[in-house]
Amino acid sequence: MNEKKFFFNKKEPSIFVISTPFQALCACSAIKNLEIHDYLIIVVCSEYDPRKEQTFAVLDIFKFKFKKIEIYKHIFIYEMFSSGCFGKKSYSRAFVGDYHAPLLTMIAFKYLKINSIIVYLDDGSSSIGHLKGTSKLSLKSRFCTLLVFIMSYLRFVKINKIFYTIYFDIPTKKYVGKNDIGSLLSTDVKNVSNNAYFIGTNSTEYCSAFNISQEDYLNYLENALFYTKRQACNCNLFYIPHGKDKHLDIIIPVLNKCGVRILKLNECVEIYFVKTKIIPFVVSGFMSTALYTTKLLSPKTKILGFMTEESKLYKNIAEYYKDHKIEIVHLKSTKSCGNRATVI
Repeated sequence: MNEKKFFFNKKEPSIFVISTPFQALCACSAIKNLEIHDYLIIVVCSEYDPRKEQTFAVLDIFKFKFKKIEIYKHIFIYEMFSSGCFGKKSYSRAFVGDYHAPLLTMIAFKYLKINSIIVYLDDGSSSIGHLKGTSKLSLKSRFCTLLVFIMSYLRFVKINKIFYTIYFDIPTKKYVGKNDIGSLLSTDVKNVSNNAYFIGTNSTEYCSAFNISQEDYLNYLENALFYTKRQACNCNLFYIPHGKDKHLDIIIPVLNKCGVRILKLNECVEIYFVKTKIIPFVVSGFMSTALYTTKLLSPKTKILGFMTEESKLYKNIAEYYKDHKIEIVHLKSTKSCGNRATVI
């Protein structure tokens, strides 16, 4: 059963365990492309997760039924000790939304038979580093991952090496299947619109990841917005906030200064472009996954990915994006001047 041909076998009954809007989009694409008629979708969410409604909306748009599991304080411990004993074990294949989220894999165990497989979907551009073998886990994540490996060994479940991904062309030692989201999101629009969009990031996580201050981030953002406006000529520029960004209030003055309007979405930006039949003139952001997916869906769109002096962790992403005709713009200074940027 664990032969390679089974990993991406069509019409195989499967369970999906996801937690974000983009994971939901990838799950919908897998169900469509692999013609899976017998499936169970489980959305793992928190009461306080601002993106859960977007996740539900993605599944509702494509008319996929799903089950919700709320995250509680001790749910990981519960899943760890109950996965091998309880649950309806009726599936031989599970698609899990994020390799770096052991809880999702633990929940999948509850529904898998002995000698089953787990296939990982994408959770954004972090998949690039993992496929290339360059991603690093924290000590806590490594410990949780070890527990998952122990559970998988005891239940003879194959994990870690199987990916159904939009980054299918990366040379890797993993077993990779092509997740063609373009077949799910198709539009008959041929003309490029007079609109440009900046994809916002979660400013709190960004500042923490690269050890920069909030002021530095705002200066980088202002620089990036002015650069985008110049590239977009006379286009209307919209800022699409990240679903988890809690500091939109501090960003608004920068947007006003740059003459940029806010556009809040109830679904993935990819779905928004398809629903509204928009082919953007320019889309930019701080190396967001949406930059790559927009390029896949709209090859005519000019895509700008901004790198800062501190964001060296994005090197793998930048190299991959550049190979796929995305312009990488290096912001040289956090000082607000609007012209310190170089393109590679």
